[in-house]
Amino acid sequence: MGQQMQSIIQTHWQRLVSRFPQWEQAEASFTQTVQLLADCVARRNKILLCGNGGSAADAEHIAGELMKSFVLARPLPQEFLQRIESTYPDHKNTLSALECGIAAISLVSGVALPTAFANDVNGELCFAQQVYALARPGDVLLGISTSGNSANVNHALRVARLLACATVGLTGRTGGEMSALLDVELRAPSSITAHVQELHLPMYHALCACLEECIFGNPETGCPPSTCGATVHGHGMAAQAKQTWQATQPPLTQDKGSMAALPPRVELLVFDFDGVFTDNLVRVDQHGNEAVFCSRGDSLGIDMLRAERVPMLILSTETNPVVSARAGKLRIPVEQGCGNKAAFLAAYMQQQGIDPQNVVYMGNDVNDLAAMRLVGCVAAPGDAHPAVLNIAHVVTTAPGGRGAVREVCEGICARLKRPD
Repeated sequence: MGQQMQSIIQTHWQRLVSRFPQWEQAEASFTQTVQLLADCVARRNKILLCGNGGSAADAEHIAGELMKSFVLARPLPQEFLQRIESTYPDHKNTLSALECGIAAISLVSGVALPTAFANDVNGELCFAQQVYALARPGDVLLGISTSGNSANVNHALRVARLLACATVGLTGRTGGEMSALLDVELRAPSSITAHVQELHLPMYHALCACLEECIFGNPETGCPPSTCGATVHGHGMAAQAKQTWQATQPPLTQDKGSMAALPPRVELLVFDFDGVFTDNLVRVDQHGNEAVFCSRGDSLGIDMLRAERVPMLILSTETNPVVSARAGKLRIPVEQGCGNKAAFLAAYMQQQGIDPQNVVYMGNDVNDLAAMRLVGCVAAPGDAHPAVLNIAHVVTTAPGGRGAVREVCEGICARLKRPD
């Protein structure tokens, strides 16, 4: 997350808690939610929303704030305006009044589908059915429930997780069943339904305003490419965010330092690069040249796995000659410029006939979380982001770039040689 984005988030956070101090315990969740949503927009994904009663009205409210201008102007990019003028000159003045929007769909708006599904199948699945039909890996589902125990919302969250979507929840009381289904929880500190609802509104207004400024705050860049037909380069702060959010099955109760959670058969070991093979720092000289540090010990670990014929793959969000050079030396295939790791990995496993339960994914930050959800085992360096550590099955003693890869490689080799 860039400094400008951090500053924007902090400004909106301070505005929120100055008026509603009841939320002051939620700073980390607020920051994570903005990051998650900004990443979703940057990946051209969409936000789905659902809730019941007053929370259904909130879902509609949020979608409305996101789909059109909320606080800031959202003019169309010049390239799209030129397309309007050249294709429909008679309608130029009318169509030019359109605004950039953030793709958000409220699942509570329809009547025909929910009532038909309730009558024909099961009313508790009215949102889940829509999620199953609409969601794609990397989307975000925002569920709203003052108790956290709304069955139809929670079923939708379960389906979203199965589809490698990120999940966010506005809850109250103890968080209910919903709490365990969320990547980020924004829990209003009250056990009174009306008070929870009253606190939800300023929270989601702050989120919408903050997200809008992160994406549209630079008037020179216009719409992000995810929100219009034109291709626009350099679209506000969302371009600086990488990816998101959280992951697989609930963490195992065993010691995460143990390699026992590794599958006895590994059909594929997937690595992120930055923060796994490196210490997540970039050294830049006076000429703008970048350099990173990698561990020679990790190279030996890779050689051990290759001797055991374990397939490996590096997925990198960015396209960088440093990654290409290191992957080439390690003789590991690499997919760079991978804006949606989850979608790529899902297609790759299907094409190669790989059982996801026999895949280990090693990553360190939130842009790996959606892909992590697809596999049977998640490994993380000891200095990984807390959200990754929270869901990892295996956490190394060594930090990224300083032997973490070697630990996992040795663990897999030992697991392969150990009879069950």
